[in-house]
Amino acid sequence: MNNPSSWSGIRGVLHQMHGAQPGDPAKAARAVTLALESAVTPLRLQLGTDSVGAVRAHAEQLLADLSNWERVGIETAVDTAAA
Repeated sequence: MNNPSSWSGIRGVLHQMHGAQPGDPAKAARAVTLALESAVTPLRLQLGTDSVGAVRAHAEQLLADLSNWERVGIETAVDTAAA
């Protein structure tokens, strides 16, 4: 991504998106304030249905991978009886 020739394309896309996002900036600001003032501040705050959906799908894939490979991971522990 350090190629300056690719930056103009990215900048163009960002300029096209500016002001056309589906979210409400005032609601986003209130959500950030609410999160920051919360007794338990989230590590990451997802704003918008697209963001929530993408993170949920990613988390579900991580959990599926963990379920499928958990045994392999656990079996890498040092066998204290053999040590």
